[in-house]
Amino acid sequence: TRTSEIGKRYAVIGDSGTGKSSLLSLVKGITNDNIKCSGSISYPIVDGKKSTITMISQQDYFPIDITLLEAIFYPNKFSSSNERLLIEEQVIYLMKEINIDSYAKQDVNAGLILLINEKLDWYSVLSGGQKKKISIISSIIKKPNILILDEVFSGMDPKSINDAQYLFMKYLPDTLFIVVDHHALYNNFKGFYNAVLHFFNYTARLYNSLEEFNNIVIQQDRHHMDTTILPEISSNT
Repeated sequence: TRTSEIGKRYAVIGDSGTGKSSLLSLVKGITNDNIKCSGSISYPIVDGKKSTITMISQQDYFPIDITLLEAIFYPNKFSSSNERLLIEEQVIYLMKEINIDSYAKQDVNAGLILLINEKLDWYSVLSGGQKKKISIISSIIKKPNILILDEVFSGMDPKSINDAQYLFMKYLPDTLFIVVDHHALYNNFKGFYNAVLHFFNYTARLYNSLEEFNNIVIQQDRHHMDTTILPEISSNT
C-alpha cells in the first residue's frame, strides 16, 4: 500500500521493461491485456470531485486544423469567449516565462496573440523542444491534481529544464507529480524531486529523497542500473 501526498514530486527510475510505463498507464486509467497486476488505486476527492489527471507522454500529439491556443487547451473546450480570452492571456504569459516567444515579431504581445490563434500544422512547425514547452504550458493551464510526465525532460537543455521545473513548482504547488526521468539526479533543479520510486525486477521501492536513493543504490551492483549515480549530489541552483 502506498499513499502519495499532495505536492509530492516523484522521480520514477528504473531499467527498461521493469513496469514504469505500466504504472503510468494504470494511474491514468489505461488498462489492456498486456498489463497484469493486483490491488487497487484510489484517487482523492478534491472539492467534492474526483482528482483530475493530466499525462504528457513521450509522443507529441497536436490535433489537425486547430489553433495553437485550442491545442494547448485540448481536449477541453472553451465554454465562453471570456474563458478563451482568460486562457489566451495565461498562455501568453507562460510562453514568455518559458522562453518560447521567439516566433513573435514587432510588439511581443500582439505577435504572440497572432501566433497562438493561427491554424497551422503545429506538429511540423514546432521543434521538438518547443513541443515539449507547449505541453508543459498545457499541463499548467489545466491545473491537474495529478500530473504524469513520461520523460518530458529528455532532450531538453539544462536551462529549459530549470525553467520548466520552476514553473511547475510556482503554479502547481499542490499537484502530485509522477515523472519518469532517467537523469533525475542531474535534472533536480532547486530540489524539484522530493521522492523517488525505483523500479527493479517488477518491484518498486520508495525513497524519501534523491539523496537517500543515491546513498543506498550506490552501494548496490551498478551493473543492474541504467541510471548514472553521482558520488555526491545536491540540488542544482
